Amino acid sequence: MRKCIYLSFVMLCVTLIVGCSSGNTPGAAAKKYAGYMQSGNYEKFVDGIAFSDEASAEDLKQAKDMYVAMFKEKGDKKLQEKGGIKSIEVASETIAEDGKTAVVELSMTYGNGETDTDKVDMVLDNGNWKMSMKK
Repeated sequence: MRKCIYLSFVMLCVTLIVGCSSGNTPGAAAKKYAGYMQSGNYEKFVDGIAFSDEASAEDLKQAKDMYVAMFKEKGDKKLQEKGGIKSIEVASETIAEDGKTAVVELSMTYGNGETDTDKVDMVLDNGNWKMSMKK
């Protein structure tokens, strides 16, 4: 009985740790989207962009297709020149007071040893953090 209680307690702790550490934060979302870029999954990367709710389904599909084509053409070339992305880290995360927008600073190390820091504007879209392309 004692082992059962102990095992249940350990499982509860593990569940809480995993659940809390993988929360829906702008930094975690930005890192996930950068990971899609890292693996060449441009469709998933583009799914992480917040598009206007006013766009028709056809306009939305055309915009996504355009972004995917652009990233495949230009993104692949840039990544190949730098030896791909070796690692991605969240350097900072600043959430606005209203909790609806954020700026995430990502530090990316490339295969050739170069390191870049990029700021990613994020917006809360239907409960999920997405990249904002509005300037």
